Amino acid sequence: VAVRQWRTRLAGTGVALTAGLMGGPLAPPGFVPDTHAPYAWIVRLAFYVAVGVFAAAGVQELLRRSDRLRRTYANLTRLYSATLRGFVLALEMKDEETWAHCERVATNAREMGRALGLPADECELLYWAGYLHDVGKLATPSQILAKPGALTPEEFEIVKRHAERGEKLLLTVSPTFADIALGVRHHHERWDGGGYPDGLAGEAIPLFGRILAVVDVFEALTSIRPYR
Repeated sequence: VAVRQWRTRLAGTGVALTAGLMGGPLAPPGFVPDTHAPYAWIVRLAFYVAVGVFAAAGVQELLRRSDRLRRTYANLTRLYSATLRGFVLALEMKDEETWAHCERVATNAREMGRALGLPADECELLYWAGYLHDVGKLATPSQILAKPGALTPEEFEIVKRHAERGEKLLLTVSPTFADIALGVRHHHERWDGGGYPDGLAGEAIPLFGRILAVVDVFEALTSIRPYR
């Protein structure tokens, strides 16, 4: 940063000196009007140098602020990543099988995103959406999650709330999780409109929700779980 600041100062001063000299002793014949005082170019040179110095100082301040913003963004990224992993750890402590399921869904969701040609940053968001798609189950009683038999209608209604709860939890932490939260909310929607929580159908379902619905069902059908 220090080297870049000195380069900026030198560049500003150099441009100013060049401009001043080009308007004085190095000017082409006839470039400077004869009506000017003989040494007026010195005044212009001083003015140009002052402008160059002030401009360089302004650029340096912009560079410093840019560096601070980059550092702040990097720190926030690490903080958000740690926060998301904390949610997953809490889910693992509540239900180890659900955590393992989420890890597999996240990996498969990211791979599907890549196969669909999604940008790398969207694939990363998709991974986190898959990782956290069941985070709302932190509010679901463990006896329901681990129940070996079929759920009663009342129990199923309780389980269904996890999609909305997961979205609310993520948005409460930060609005920047909006894309992830949207996938979490809609990962149980169905193409025919028979899913939940909003009963969306077809392409009205957000893309992340559609991808997560597919990989979630695939994962549930191909692993040993109480309600497979």
